[in-house]
Amino acid sequence: DVKATFFVLAKDGFDEEYKRIVEEGHTLALHSYSHKYSKIYATPTLFREDVRLIQDYVKDRTGQKSVIYRFPGGSSNTLVDFDKEELFAILREEGLSYFDWNVTSQDAGSVKLSPQKIYQNVISGVSEKENGIVLMHDAADKHTTVEALPLLLDELTSDDTHVLLPITEGTQPVRHVVSSYE
Repeated sequence: DVKATFFVLAKDGFDEEYKRIVEEGHTLALHSYSHKYSKIYATPTLFREDVRLIQDYVKDRTGQKSVIYRFPGGSSNTLVDFDKEELFAILREEGLSYFDWNVTSQDAGSVKLSPQKIYQNVISGVSEKENGIVLMHDAADKHTTVEALPLLLDELTSDDTHVLLPITEGTQPVRHVVSSYE
């Protein structure tokens, strides 16, 4: 019964999963159409194209316009060779608000972590935050992340210490880089 936020890519064959996210009351948010950093961050024009493609892709499959975005690599990535304010302006023009994370499971890398290590990373991270946004990945090779999830949910819902909520338009953003336009 816990609701989550799914930052999605354009993946053929997952239309039912996208619909299920929406139907079950989770937040369907945007991550990237291609997830190819060298293309997305090459120019502001290519970034805008990727954003519009993922917006259209999700809306075509779910009927829902998503308004929440997460930068591939986070807003603090070092792959942009031009002023990042241009990216923030594009998101604003597209009606999107961006979110980063302040707690990580550390499952993004190529090293396979045990479910217990992922559990420890998340629990220690959320214990240090008043409002934590946890980064986890559900890629096909992230089996131990999926295995850690029941452990995490049991711990985080065992008392009234934590409230697990999806990101919504009213959520206070966590951002690595704050735009001067905001």
